[in-house]
Order: sequence, then structure tokens, then C-alpha cells
Amino acid sequence: MYLNRLTFANYGSECGNVNPAIRTNPAYEDMQMPIISSGITKINVASTVRYDNPSLGSINPSDCVDFPCDAKKKALVIDTDGSLTGTGTPSTIVPDNTFEWDGDRSYGQGYYRVPKTMVSDVDGNRIPYADVMPNVGIAQSNNCSVNADWNAVLCQNIDHR
Repeated sequence: MYLNRLTFANYGSECGNVNPAIRTNPAYEDMQMPIISSGITKINVASTVRYDNPSLGSINPSDCVDFPCDAKKKALVIDTDGSLTGTGTPSTIVPDNTFEWDGDRSYGQGYYRVPKTMVSDVDGNRIPYADVMPNVGIAQSNNCSVNADWNAVLCQNIDHR
């Protein structure tokens, strides 16, 4: 979806709830369309983005096997000119995919899911996870920062696609 030369106005806080201008669909687990934006103006916007966490409701072998579907883990906003994020530079907003990493096993995310052959040398000795895969979630760099209010990671100078 393309958002070009658009004004978001009056996405404030009402009755104790923050109303973000862009939000993942909390009821939809299987897909979220990427958003590519430019020329965005914001007037009285308390929160630009809010990504919902995946839910456990769709877990079954006929859908997403034994972990939540990907929609809320792979949502993507590409701000081509920094006007949506307010950075003034091209940016991306990706979900914080560390949600429940090595936490609640119902979510199926953690090092315990990594096949032993990926963390073993040819002699069968264990290689520390940090040596093989020091980062979890969507690719990030030093130009990324977690935005807890958005439940997302804001990155600059990364071409997330």
C-alpha cells in the first residue's frame, strides 16, 4: 500500500487509549500488506505506529504449525523520505521480533528451535549460540532503535524488503 502526500490529523489519546495512525490488524494473523510512505504530514498525532504482538489463537497444525502466523512478525513500513517517522531520512519500521524469544514456549521462538547441527562443529562439539547467531529477530544495524510505544524497531539506512 502506498501512502503519498497524506495528512494524519487528530490521532491522539482518548479515554486512556492511544490511537495510532497506522496499526496492524489485531484480528488478522496471516498477512499484513507492506506500507510505503512519502510526503506525510502529521497534525496532533500522539503515536504514529503500533504493531500488535502475535497471538496464540491461530496455532494449529493445519495453519501455522506450532507457532503463531507471521503477519504481526513481518509487518513493514517503509518511510522513503523520513516524513512519517519524523527522522527526515529514509527509514523502516519493523516489528520487535524478540517478543517471547526464549520466553513462553507456546510462541515457538527460541534457541531451542535451532537444529543441533547448526550449533555443532564437525566433531560434534557445541558452538555457543552467540558465535553462530548473535542477533535474533529481523535484521538490524547500529542505525536501529527500539521504540517501545510502537512495539517496533525504527531503522535508518537499511533497505528492509
